[in-house]
Amino acid sequence: MLIGSVISAFAKDRIHKLFGGMRNKTSILLNPQLMIYSAALGGTMMAIRLVSCFL
Repeated sequence: MLIGSVISAFAKDRIHKLFGGMRNKTSILLNPQLMIYSAALGGTMMAIRLVSCFL
């Protein structure tokens, strides 16, 4: 929770800038913070999140 809070408070703008260009290339809109949280839970959770978004 501490890492997520720090990312949310201090890196939100940077993350949105990094992933902002992807919106024009793909119709899938994902919250970058949600992807970071999923990755923190492990590779399996990240894969489940990505596959479910495409379905």
